[in-house]
Amino acid sequence: MQFRIVGSNLEVYGITQNTTNNKYLMVFQYANKGSLHEFLLSNIRQLNWKSKLKQLVDISENLMNLHKAEYIHGDFHSGNILQNQFINGDLISYIADLGLSRKKDESDLYDSIYGVLPYVAPEVLIERSYTQASDIYSFGIIMTEISTGKPPHYKVEYDEILAIKICNGLRPEFTKGTPVCYIQLANKCMDANPSNRPNASEIHKNLLDWYKIVDAKGKNRLTILNAFISADEIIPTLSTELPNDKNGLTIFKAFKSADEIIPTLSTELSNYSKDKLTRLRKWDFSISDDYYDDVLHITLPKFYIINNNSIYI
Repeated sequence: MQFRIVGSNLEVYGITQNTTNNKYLMVFQYANKGSLHEFLLSNIRQLNWKSKLKQLVDISENLMNLHKAEYIHGDFHSGNILQNQFINGDLISYIADLGLSRKKDESDLYDSIYGVLPYVAPEVLIERSYTQASDIYSFGIIMTEISTGKPPHYKVEYDEILAIKICNGLRPEFTKGTPVCYIQLANKCMDANPSNRPNASEIHKNLLDWYKIVDAKGKNRLTILNAFISADEIIPTLSTELPNDKNGLTIFKAFKSADEIIPTLSTELSNYSKDKLTRLRKWDFSISDDYYDDVLHITLPKFYIINNNSIYI
């Protein structure tokens, strides 16, 4: 008998026990292409927009099912999305690592902040408020990563300065030629106000519609079809190199355990008002070029924010 975890199409084969520490382990279906993070770094030049949309259709379907079951993932990033390629060539994406997932009415059980910083929603950084909308924010960040093939904010260290900039509206950019409709949907997912974000069902419907248009070369939706065709033509010209790390840190090639915890945020960040959160402006920053082996290990000093721009430590 085989089972599946709610919110993931990965098959569960059973339970085993580690004889060294006596901990129980779940045995899942093997994903032969590894994580989405690793897959994008190695294959972005080979992925056309039809393939990218198919990945997002799979991921959004998993997320939709998870949310329909009234769960929050709570640790949603490209390292927790697995890829499996079947003999017929079909590539399927699966949401995995549900170790921090909770029923949405149990979100107050998150007494600390967990995750990989670029994917953590601003309201989580400010109020530790994990909701289904914070999963949607993470999905928007994943959309930027699938656009560029590069990790979000990969030029900067994951520290308190990045946390502040995210709370002030910093978002990753998109690669040249990314269709406008795609950018608009991702930006809605990354809206600073959680109530403005679409739900997983709306996201899945949009992505599935676009995939069907591109797959069937739908002549009745030429504007959308041509946008993705034009985006495909640009792919061979795009840079895939990650610049050298100026500080000598190893570029992050595989996610560490996302169970690392951000120490309690400083009073100033915790008290950053909801009113300011809804009025945050976009920062003019390019996405970064180094992805440090530095996942969420933050100690925040005292700081002040002046005019949502100047930072004084």
